Amino acid sequence: MTTTNIMNKTAELHHVEASQAKDVDKNSVDEDTSDNDNSSINEDTSDNDFTEELHSIIEKSNEFATDQVGSVDILDLSSPTVSSMLKEQTSEKEYDNIKSATSATTIVLTENAGRLIEQINEAHLTTKAIKRALIEFSYQHDIDPIIHHDAQFLDRTVIHFLDLIASPNNPLCKTILERAAAAHTTIYIINRLFLSDNDIVELAWLERECAATEKSKWDGILFKIRERDVSVALVEFSSGSNDKTSTIKESWDIEKLYTKMLKVINDTDPIPKAMYCVRFYANVMYFEKLCEYRGSMFRNIVTSFVVPTTPRLVKKYAQQVPDLLAWKYDVVNQTMNL
Repeated sequence: MTTTNIMNKTAELHHVEASQAKDVDKNSVDEDTSDNDNSSINEDTSDNDFTEELHSIIEKSNEFATDQVGSVDILDLSSPTVSSMLKEQTSEKEYDNIKSATSATTIVLTENAGRLIEQINEAHLTTKAIKRALIEFSYQHDIDPIIHHDAQFLDRTVIHFLDLIASPNNPLCKTILERAAAAHTTIYIINRLFLSDNDIVELAWLERECAATEKSKWDGILFKIRERDVSVALVEFSSGSNDKTSTIKESWDIEKLYTKMLKVINDTDPIPKAMYCVRFYANVMYFEKLCEYRGSMFRNIVTSFVVPTTPRLVKKYAQQVPDLLAWKYDVVNQTMNL
């Protein structure tokens, strides 16, 4: 075979190999495209299935006597039954994602606040011993009301409840109506909670109106400072202290809150990530959150506490303060982004 023939033969072989390589690449592209198409279909189907599952849970929850927000198409994570159904009908990862999205942001306490909680917990179970621990801590540490806002809030609110407990006739142990109870509980706690952020969040109390909720009146509203048309949280006093207000009143207030919170989310531009509310009922304060996840709305009680009327309840309250501060952090952050 001549040199020319060998070169021609080699060229033909290269051409065939190149053609085969192109065919392989084309097939690979086709397979990738097909896989992507199938992936998109699977994702769409997954979204549809997820939505259907949630609607199924909402429909079932409407049948429960204890349901309070299912009628407005909100899934109530504070309901053990709803949470159980959700856990059964979604994957473990999806359930964890839902819990994460509806929870408050985890915060890190200042060193002073952490130590103060420990001091309260280690004190003897008397009002005098707990108060002495607070006073000694204040003398030993320089607590700045802004830098150590968490420690300051804990110190002042615990002393407030200790003073009421030690008083000759603690009003929280008597039967008092909504506003009288609120003066010692909800209004006092919320005012203290946002004191270090009152250049961001403005508080308005008693029979207040908000443009976003039309003619509804509220016991309290949290506005963005100098922007009364932007509300981030609503407050309702659903009962007084020890006044045996029926659960019907509580249910009515919950439905009112969540119907209007949902309206605020739908009508606000840009759309807020969440809405928040505070409730007082039967000597318990609730700090709640309404947020959207994958097109569905969820209610979550971030934290709640029994208003302290004994030293033991004071200690329990101190342990729950970090969750309360986490709720506040989310409200402030949301307000800044509106």
